[in-house]
Amino acid sequence: MNKQQRNYAMAKSHLQLCEDREHEQEAAYIRDNGITNEDGTTPERIWMIEDETVFDLACAGYDGSRYDLTEDTAEARKQLRAAENDLIDFGLDLLRRTHPKQADTLEAHRNDYNIREKLIDLSFKLDTRTIK
Repeated sequence: MNKQQRNYAMAKSHLQLCEDREHEQEAAYIRDNGITNEDGTTPERIWMIEDETVFDLACAGYDGSRYDLTEDTAEARKQLRAAENDLIDFGLDLLRRTHPKQADTLEAHRNDYNIREKLIDLSFKLDTRTIK
């Protein structure tokens, strides 16, 4: 793994950790307040609450920002986006060496969701030991 691949992997795992902590806090809020759906099941997330009145009360009562998780997650998303951009730049730079026209086409469409995901996936899977 090179630096860009490593940074991307670390940023992605950090974001997952932040999101998992947010989910745990939300589930704890639901559990602590005894919120259940009409069929008796306990929703895992606030958006899974079926009764609109209970949902509105839960939304008003739950303050995820008091746990400082919302800011952590937002910062982790920014870091992941920066790591993705670095990884895409790395992949396009390598492609430009042998296929400049294709690299220019992809560069022009790098913010398209599907192309972006493909570029990230391919750049992450590159075996950088073979690159000179």
